[in-house]
Amino acid sequence: MSRLLLVRHATSAETRRSAFPATSGAERRAGCAPLDRTGVEAALALARKLPPADRCWTSLAVRSRQTAELLDLTPIPDPDLAECDFGSWAGRTPAEIDADDPEGLRAWWADPDSAPHGGEGLADVRRRAARVLARADRAGGTTIAVTHGGLIKAALLEVLGLPAAAAWRLDAAPASVTELHSTAGSWRLTRTNWSPALRGAEERSAPAEAAGAEAPAIRAAADHEAAGQEARDAPAREGQTPAPGTRVAARTIRTAGPRGAAAPGRDGSAARGGSAGRGGPAGRDGDPDPTAVPG
Repeated sequence: MSRLLLVRHATSAETRRSAFPATSGAERRAGCAPLDRTGVEAALALARKLPPADRCWTSLAVRSRQTAELLDLTPIPDPDLAECDFGSWAGRTPAEIDADDPEGLRAWWADPDSAPHGGEGLADVRRRAARVLARADRAGGTTIAVTHGGLIKAALLEVLGLPAAAAWRLDAAPASVTELHSTAGSWRLTRTNWSPALRGAEERSAPAEAAGAEAPAIRAAADHEAAGQEARDAPAREGQTPAPGTRVAARTIRTAGPRGAAAPGRDGSAARGGSAGRGGPAGRDGDPDPTAVPG
């Protein structure tokens, strides 16, 4: 069996702006933001929870390489693990782009495989994700890949056989783990969007769930409270999704809390109310999500 743990990099000051990443990690470039203090703490906390690995791959972005090093791993650079290249949108917020190119932004929301910014479309990122999956399967054992939100979502689309539009319904918080297992060349999803912080929330809810018939109502109230606390703390804070990542069967996605990214309307127009304001959908972690805008 082959085991692949996709770890999203921890937070940086750049990701907290809810902007498209200025650097994708396909190559070493100046201006790539390092982790912030919260990101460093989150990576160190995750390091104590990861299993031993036979190898570690990472994109060339500073935020990914720093995360891998804080996980006490020796990273091997792999440009296929880079975030989506957002071309002329790199480093800008959805609100800024909406002011200059609203039609381009709406076209991208309606079809994430498109690339009105002149960079990559989601289909391009999926092809890279497929190559990563194939290499991890051939390598065998346990591979930890420190990467980006868009690449993780693209990998999930590949494994679950989902259309591009489903990317708007997936979440990958900073310093979280998505785990995939492969047997005889067939990948299955075993865990998604897991982090020590979210695991703590899950364990605190366990006594209430043991109460029996009252558990669903208690859990719903807990989820509502967590979502409210998130909104009070900071509108663009990364990595603090209110509901724990859940173990799921292959080709099944189940979430316990509020949805993260907004989806485009039926007419392809922008959905309102995402954490990036009227500029477009964004994950609860504050990163715009290119699969909602990936991060």
